Amino acid sequence: MRNSLLLLFSFVTITASAQEASILGLVMSETGKPVPFATVLLEGTPWGTTTDLGGNYALGDLPAGKYEVQVKAIGYKRAQQTVQVAADTLVTMDFILQESHATLHEVVVTGTRTERRRLESPVAVNVLDSRTFGFTQSNTLSEGLCFQPGLRMETDCQTCNYTQLRINGLGGSYSQVLVNSRPIFISLMSLYGLEQLPANMVERVEVVRGGGSVLYGSSAIAGTVNIITKEPTESTYTLSTNSAVIDGAAWDHILNANVNTVNEEQHAGFSFFASHRNREAFDANGDGFSELTQLHNNSFGFNTFFKPTDRDKVEVNG
Repeated sequence: MRNSLLLLFSFVTITASAQEASILGLVMSETGKPVPFATVLLEGTPWGTTTDLGGNYALGDLPAGKYEVQVKAIGYKRAQQTVQVAADTLVTMDFILQESHATLHEVVVTGTRTERRRLESPVAVNVLDSRTFGFTQSNTLSEGLCFQPGLRMETDCQTCNYTQLRINGLGGSYSQVLVNSRPIFISLMSLYGLEQLPANMVERVEVVRGGGSVLYGSSAIAGTVNIITKEPTESTYTLSTNSAVIDGAAWDHILNANVNTVNEEQHAGFSFFASHRNREAFDANGDGFSELTQLHNNSFGFNTFFKPTDRDKVEVNG
């Protein structure tokens, strides 16, 4: 009797395991890069998972049948495929997601319990991300800031290359420039430093204009520009060059380089950037004085971080 029960139990176990199926694959973008943390769901079922840092996913212990596999990720269009899985089989399904340029609804955070419009918020923050610098082909930070309403880079001296950032029409001495929320530049240094910061090191720029900017200090009467540098998320390297000619008379050559490295645990990383610029002087009216001064610039720096815990972070910038 004991042997009969044992055989019956073994038969039931084998039969149950034979009904299990699995679906696995890779989720990538159109550029060939993996899409991490994408949501993979079987429509109408409780089964789902997310992709890892390499874009891989796996769904196991599935009964045989027909499924609609959906893949969703922030910044990408939804993808869907139909698959028929048989018992005790392994199906491979890869997805290529298209970028979605749709704009999300604005989120306004206030200190009140009632909903408020963004225009009614006492302090409005405008953000310039790295994609804006790419769309506008801005090589330096000073070039990219010109595409934010209310901001203008003004050249006041062609001989010494003196420029200033004017916010809401006020002079550069009333504008405060922060790097990673720290006042690195005083009002005098911001007159020259913005052209020396390459756009390839900037993750985003937060701009606060108007009276609310005085919360950041007495030097922020016109507004505050907070430059957030890039924090590496994967190990990559980039080398790019840009050449332009001014009115067919003066050349402007720019060479940018980036090197990023991150460990597998994603709690330590290092990012290095370098930029070389060589611009010839440009005389627009032939009077012997240059409207655009000759410029030789070499900039380099680094950003490194270490996260001992999920709530702690040590960061060093240079």
